[in-house]
Parts: sequence; C-alpha cells; structure tokens
Amino acid sequence: TKVGWIIIPQRFNPRRVWICTGFLVGPDLFMTNHHCLHDDFGLLPLERAGIFMDYYQERDVDPTLGGLTARVLGVLQMDARKDYALLRLDRPIGNTYGWLELDTTTRVNSSQSVKLISHPDGRSKEIVRRNTEIVDIPAGHPLADDPSAIAYLADSEGGASGSPVFLREGTGVIAIHHSAWSRDGVPTFNAGSLMSHIVPEIEQYLMDTSTPDLVVENPRVSNYWLAPGEPFTLSVTVRNQGTVTSSGTTLRFYESFDKIITTSDIEIGSEFVGSLGPFETTEVRFTLTAPTSLNTYYYGACIDAIADETITDNNCSTSTPVTVSTTPPVYMYWTDWQTGKIQRATLNGVYVENVRVGLAFPLGIAVDVAGGHIYWTEVAGARIQRANLDGSNVQTVVPGVGFPLGLALDVAGGHIYWTDRATRSIQRANLNGSNRQTLVTELTGPQSLALDVAGGKMYWADLNDFTVTLQRGNLDGSNVETLIPPGSGLLTPDGLALDVVNRKMYWTDYLTDSIQRANLDGSNIETLIRVQNPRVLALDIAAEKMYWTAEFPSRIQRADLSGANVETLVSTGVDGPYGIALGIPPVIGTPSPVVTFTPPTIADQTFTVGSPVNLTLPTATGGTAPYNYTLSPIPPGLNFNAATQLLSGTPTTPGTTNATYTATDAIGTSASLNFTIEVTDPVVPIDSPLDVNGDGVVDVADLVIVATAYGTRVPAGTDLPADVNSDGVVNLPDLILVAQAIDAAGGGANAPSLINIETVAEVSNALSGGNFVYRKVAAALADAKLEKGVPETLLKALQHLLIEIEMAEIPESTALLPNYPNPFNPETWIPYHLATDADVTLTIYDLRGGVVQQLILGHQAAGVYESRGRAAYWDGKNQLGEHVASGVYFYSLTAGDFTATRKMLIAK
Repeated sequence: TKVGWIIIPQRFNPRRVWICTGFLVGPDLFMTNHHCLHDDFGLLPLERAGIFMDYYQERDVDPTLGGLTARVLGVLQMDARKDYALLRLDRPIGNTYGWLELDTTTRVNSSQSVKLISHPDGRSKEIVRRNTEIVDIPAGHPLADDPSAIAYLADSEGGASGSPVFLREGTGVIAIHHSAWSRDGVPTFNAGSLMSHIVPEIEQYLMDTSTPDLVVENPRVSNYWLAPGEPFTLSVTVRNQGTVTSSGTTLRFYESFDKIITTSDIEIGSEFVGSLGPFETTEVRFTLTAPTSLNTYYYGACIDAIADETITDNNCSTSTPVTVSTTPPVYMYWTDWQTGKIQRATLNGVYVENVRVGLAFPLGIAVDVAGGHIYWTEVAGARIQRANLDGSNVQTVVPGVGFPLGLALDVAGGHIYWTDRATRSIQRANLNGSNRQTLVTELTGPQSLALDVAGGKMYWADLNDFTVTLQRGNLDGSNVETLIPPGSGLLTPDGLALDVVNRKMYWTDYLTDSIQRANLDGSNIETLIRVQNPRVLALDIAAEKMYWTAEFPSRIQRADLSGANVETLVSTGVDGPYGIALGIPPVIGTPSPVVTFTPPTIADQTFTVGSPVNLTLPTATGGTAPYNYTLSPIPPGLNFNAATQLLSGTPTTPGTTNATYTATDAIGTSASLNFTIEVTDPVVPIDSPLDVNGDGVVDVADLVIVATAYGTRVPAGTDLPADVNSDGVVNLPDLILVAQAIDAAGGGANAPSLINIETVAEVSNALSGGNFVYRKVAAALADAKLEKGVPETLLKALQHLLIEIEMAEIPESTALLPNYPNPFNPETWIPYHLATDADVTLTIYDLRGGVVQQLILGHQAAGVYESRGRAAYWDGKNQLGEHVASGVYFYSLTAGDFTATRKMLIAK
C-alpha cells in the first residue's frame, strides 16, 4: 500500500486521469516524484489535482483519514534534476505523514539528525544528514552501469517506477525512493519516501510553530434545521498547532447574521479550555435553544489569545448555519467519486454534510423521496445500492453490474433503470432489485439516463471515443431511435435531465464546457451557458432552476433554466462531485393528449388522368396546437399544401397509391389516417361507336359482341353496331379498334368479370398501339372459362383470331418468354418469339442438369408463338412417359444460333 496517491486529469481527456504516488511532508505539503510532473507534452496540470491518502492497511494509522483528503492549491517548487515537486494543499491534513510521523520535538537543520518514526509495527531508523548534496553513483559501484536497477531494488514492495535519488553518507551511497531505503542497492528500510536531502527546501514552506498557536476549527451543530425554540448542540474543535504547550483560556460562542464570526457578534456562552500540548486537540460542546423567529442564523466560536501566542488572527472559527423553520428541509444529494462519499446540502448550498463515506467509486445517484431512499451506482463494487435518506440502512439492491453509470427511477412503475458500460446495455429491475431485465443491447458506451414516465420513454447518451449520440426508446427498450446523431457537436454528455412539462431535454458537455438543451425530439439544439467542466445536472422544474456538479475546480452550481443567474452553492468540502439528484418529488407530467381528426376518416379517392383535383383533408384536434401535416406518397401531378391541408393538381399517371396522412402536434404527439388514391385513364365518351352495346363504357362486353359477329357482312344501308368502323364487314379492324379503347380505359368496368385482375393490369401497363396489346385481350378472352359466360363458339373464334394475329406479326428479336401457368400441375405452355425462320428445340432439365424431356418443334417460320395454339406444350412427363416430381426445373430454347434458359416450378 502506497502512502498517498495524486490524481491528475489527463491533458486531452479530463475524464481519464494519471494516478501516481507521493507522500505528505507537512500538514498541507505533498511531495511527488518525476512521473507525476510531466508527460511527453510538458508539465502536467497539477493545480486542483486530487490527493488520496490511502490509510486502509492491516493496521490503520487513522481510519478517519481514508479517501481523498485534499486538493492541490499550487505548485511551490518543481525540480527536474532532483526529481520532485512540492505541492501546497488547499487545507491541512495534520501531522500524520503517510506511514511516518515527523518528530516535532526538534527543529531540523543542516547540523541535526532527522528522526523518523515509522508505522506502529516498531520499525524506525535515524538518518544522519551529512554531506547531503545529490551525487552520482561512484565509479566502480556494482550498479553504476545500471542505475535503473536500484529503482526497483529500492522498493521492497516490488515494482517501483522512476529513477531514484541518491545521498552520500560517509563513503556509502543511500538510494531513497517511493517506499524503501536501500544501502548499496540492498533494501534496508521500508519507511516511505521522505527525501531528507530536500528537508531544507521543505522547511521554508512550513509555518513557524515555535510558540503556541490556538485555532478553532470545524464548527457544527446537532441539527441544521430546527423548529422555533428547539434545543440543539454547537460543537467546535480547538487545536494547538504550535510546538509549545499552551496555557488554559476561554472559548466563547457567538451568534451572527452575516456568516462571519468575530468577537463583535452576539456572545451566547463560554467554556474554559485547559492547556493543550503541541498539535493536541480538544472537542468543546455547548447546548443552546433555537430563536423563535423564522430565519437563518450562523454560529461559531472564538478563543481568547494567551500571553505567549504570536499568531492571533486565526482564533475565530468559520460559521455553521442553522435555519429556524416550520417546514422540513429539501436536500440535494451528490456523489463524490474521488472521496468515496455521498453528500448532501440544502438547495441553497448550506448545511453540507456526509451521508455515506467509504464507498467504492460512487457515480450515478437518484432519490425516491416518497419511499425515503437514495440509490447510487458503485463502480468499483460493481453494484447498485440504496439507503435511507439520512444514509442509514445500506442495502445492495443489484449486485454484479459491470460498470453501472447512469441511474434513473420510475417510482410509480416500481422500477430502477441504469446504464452498464461494461455490457453496453440499458437494464432495469424492480426497486428492490428483483426481476432484472436487459432492455437495450449493442450500444457503444451508454452514459447518462433520464425517464419520461408519462410519455413512456427513456432517453440516454451513447458515446465512445469516436461517436456520440443522444437516443431514446420506449420504457421496455423497444422502438429505439437516434435523436441527435454523430457529428452534431456533442463530445461528452455526462449528464442528462428532462423537462417533461415544457418538452425539453438538458445535458452537460464536459469537454465543450457547456450546458445545452433541445426539444425532446432532438430538434432546436441551443447552448445555454458556458461553464467549466460540468458533470451531471438535475432540474427543479417548479422553481425553474437547474443544478449541476463540476470539477477542476470542484463545486456545485445552479442557474435558471435559461442559463441566467449562475451561482456557486458549494465550493469547499467537495473533491470529485459527479452525480446529483434533488430531494423533491419528480415532475411526471401528464400523458400527451391524443391527436384526432375531424372528420375521423378519409374515403378512398378515384381521380382521372388530366382532370383537376381539389381535395381538403381533415383537420387535427386534441393534442397541443399547432399541428404539422404531411401526406406521403403523393401520385404524380398532385401537390399537398400543409398549411391548408389541400391536395390539388392534375394527375398525370394512372395507378394506385396507398397514402398516409399524418398530423403532429407541438410536443411531438401524432396521429395518422390511411386511404387509397386510384388514378384512372379517361373514359371513352358514351356516344362513341366503340360502345357497341350502348352501356356508356367501352369494355370486354363490346369486344365479345364484335367477336360474335366476326365475319358478318353488312348490307348497304344497314346499321350493325358490331361494324364499328362502318366498312360493311365485321373483321379484324373492328376488334382492334374496340381493343384499343379498352386498353386506353384500363380494361373497362366489366373487365374483372371476364379477365383475371392480373391480366387487366398487364393490359393497362402494356405498350400502346400494335398487335401486342390486342393479343393480350384476345388471349385473355380465349382462355376464359365457360362458367364466366363466354359461349364455346366464341372461344373457338377468339382462339382462331389470336392465332391469326400471331401469324401476322413478326417480332423484332427472338426471345424465350415465361411459361404459363407457373407454378403448374401437371401441364404448362412455353411461349417464345422468332425474329427469323429457324429449327426450334425445347429441352427440359432437372436441378442436377439431367435431361428430363426434349421437344423437337422442327423448322418454324418467324412469328409470335404465345397462345396455347402456338406455344410449346409440356405435359409434365419425362422421356419414359412418367409424371415428374414436384420441384424446380429449367427449360432451354434453341433456335438457330439463339439459346436461352428459364426456370419453372411444378407444385403438386
């Protein structure tokens, strides 16, 4: 165990620290060696570094002094050659220096010895200081060629770091280092690292205490919050910090209204204090009664100077406040990771007191006022604990947590939430630690955490060395979304808090020295205040205040929610503040009011290409106005005006759109309506001759009438509706004209009754003009079932017509088309095009490439082979006449130099 640690923030990342060793050499003087002085970039920032005196040994020197005891106030002396820095602390710790106690009975000078008394196991040694200049190891010394070896030999605990300091004593060499003395490289004394060669340099910074020097310290009361007339006890410590015994004198107690205790204040009593030896202390208690007027009063004490006392300006103590009130106090709580404490004070920063001490790196903290508990994360203990509000009855609620950091409570729901950087997750459990659940995983480095219980959301910061985001999800971990993405200026959002009433989130950013806020959806980021090294914050929404912890220098501060009126509440007695929580009931807020529409639905809409549209969509009600409206997707040619909720324009393209209409209110609550927009081509006028049956629309029914009369000659002077072009004969041109009109109208109103809807879509999307479109219509009619109402004679006529059309058409290129039907059982037709005459062969393969069947179709003329009368036909049998099994097969067409292959599926 080392005698002391110095904790120094790293130069470029204050969240990380250097930790190295040193020791006390005076009541408020600390010495450290070279590796605490500088890094590769120069001198380290030693000011405000933390001093951690580790007295937790098998036999404690003083158990009350464990933990962080001071901070570096300034660098008094730094000597690179002698390899040390002498640091002034911000408060005296006492005359216990590491494992050693300095013998204060003798003044040390160049002609005297320095007597060191070690840890109480009996080890001690006198070092005679003669010829104390620093020297090199003499030539011929066994370690002269390897001076670094003596550094390790000098540390009998094993593993010293850094170069040793050498003294000459007579003809020998003494190496002095961190935890041991050694003579000629052999460890002889494990006494700590007092470097006696620089005692004269230390002495110039020590106070002259050759006379008595009485001081009054540590004023405290039994209760800081009192009812009118309630009795209480005022206590102080009287210390003689001189080296000469003092005589007896009088200690006087005072009441003040201005925080400064002087002999001009109201004297309320006195006690006699007897003589005190050098560095001796005594505790003095005095019982009083609280005033009857409601106010804050300050109490302290002054001791009368004695005849031989030369320093008298330190004979009065500081003050301690007492508030006389009829209402209980409201506290803020914070963790101090460097001292291992939880502390609290009233919201105005007075009555600072320790709630728990001796903790192992506490960070996150939360308060359940109604339940009477404080909860905290303890990193070194890998657990979450709780205690009563006064720190009593400590319990481990959740053990075995990797690196618990952020902490939040849902008291109404009975849950505690925390972030775990070790497992990169967010977890929760019941308030008693039962029913532990992992809610969100695969994060990069979850840090701070806050809850919107009414809104059913949790918010957190996720950060590592490369990316920083603010995210949120539902309280059960679902629906995770990133609110503020990487690259938005965030660096270290250690603290996160929510104002659910005004729909804002606040966060601290340690590395940018700022406190910022945004809307709960991450929009409208603004920097409220620049403040040095803020850590974690908490909000008092009712009082419109925010509180935060800060380091370097360590302090507790607050300001208005706008960032104005910054004030420091606590600046002494805090060393490494991190988490903070307010002992006030949390502002839960109310569930977001539901957004609804008037009218509550939108009917499906049908528009026509080329016809103007003006449709006003419903307006939103409920929620929190104003509203933002969106509509997506929107058919081509139409536009949506969010300000007027008007859908307008002229459609340009037929098709069906499944649209979603959404209204979002001012606090992010939204509602949506879904409806269908169908855009159709224009309907042929009802007086058109193509409307053969006169029903006001040109559809398949008109095509059936023309097909039925196919080949009929019309006598001169006779009107036959089927002769739509009035050329005296019902023939192919009449069918083509009606088919064109059906195609232009998207199939007609009656098309679904005779044609499969997918076929209608194919017709609607086919190329305009040419026999290709008409063949699709004719093929659909020819393939229609008798139960659809098409006469057998008409089917044969249409099939003949289709073959006639196909034979008359020469395609531009040879192609193999998809088989139909597909999947099939057991037969299928395989269509193809021939651009030139060719010998045609169709081969069927299984998945292994084996030939299942080969259809030699012979020499065929150029043309279209699509209909069932012309396409290749396979009955699903192999070359042995057996039906093949279900599965995937391939068919390959060879026509001259052309070869192509497609896939088909038999499904039985």
